[in-house]
Amino acid sequence: MQGFIDILNEQKEFVEIYECLTNNISPVRATSTAESQKMHLAFSLCAKLERPLIFVAADSLTASFAYKDFQFFYPENEILEFPEREFIFYDIDAQSNETLKKRLNTLFSLCFERKNFCVVTTITALCQKIVS
Repeated sequence: MQGFIDILNEQKEFVEIYECLTNNISPVRATSTAESQKMHLAFSLCAKLERPLIFVAADSLTASFAYKDFQFFYPENEILEFPEREFIFYDIDAQSNETLKKRLNTLFSLCFERKNFCVVTTITALCQKIVS
């Protein structure tokens, strides 16, 4: 994967973003990038900085595409999903515990310090209670 990072090392914009992050200058914003370029940029910055990545998508569809794109860069066990809760209109509806299980597993995994991991989530998921 070092080759993917080396490609961006030659780009002036990438170097500027990297320098801002190493000097704790924030917020940093990269605009006009395609969806797959966002994943490449995020992975490369986090790998070079040796920091974990939390990717917050606007909606669940974008998050699922991001999750699939990040599977190319990260080993299988290093990508964590923090999905949105399902809304149940009536108590009699059957509710799957799969979403709750994924959310709790992700939080449990974050409790252990890891060097290289990626969490993919949405704004809505971050605003929801874990257990209600």
